[in-house]
Amino acid sequence: MAREVMNSAKVLYRLSFDRSEVEKAEKIYFLTPALQNAMENPIIPYEKKADILEKVFSKEDVPEKLIRFFQIMCKHNESGEMKEIFKEYYRYRDGMENIVRAEYICTTSSTKEEEDEAKKILAEKYSGSTIDWKKKTDDTLLGGYVLKVGNVEYDKSYKGRLKQLEDRITGR
Repeated sequence: MAREVMNSAKVLYRLSFDRSEVEKAEKIYFLTPALQNAMENPIIPYEKKADILEKVFSKEDVPEKLIRFFQIMCKHNESGEMKEIFKEYYRYRDGMENIVRAEYICTTSSTKEEEDEAKKILAEKYSGSTIDWKKKTDDTLLGGYVLKVGNVEYDKSYKGRLKQLEDRITGR
């Protein structure tokens, strides 16, 4: 099933929608479990499902090609894979457009110097890429920051440093 998900995500990308259009359609699709359940219900005929999708998305000014994409996914019984398709679509799109998504987690008392240091790390590690930066606060870090890019984490927090010290002392 992973190959079908990846192929569907690539098709969605090749339809050349703005990311915001896809995000809007995803939000509408997952707004209510009733819509998802109807699309996955094998008893409901495809024609009825296509009509439901047309009505729901048309009210929200979703592009016709994007509505057709949802209808085709439904026709091929891939409605249950839509979360994975969207996840793969965003990952694929970022790769094709050389975008790196970073999460900067800091305390409410973080400094401009810490933020600049984190940006420098990203610029060095991912030179030539566009960095999409999201900032979150977490005061349990005690100070410093944590920088996350995909599965990679740069822990420059006081909490992380205390944990490293504890591990050294206890021999872990």
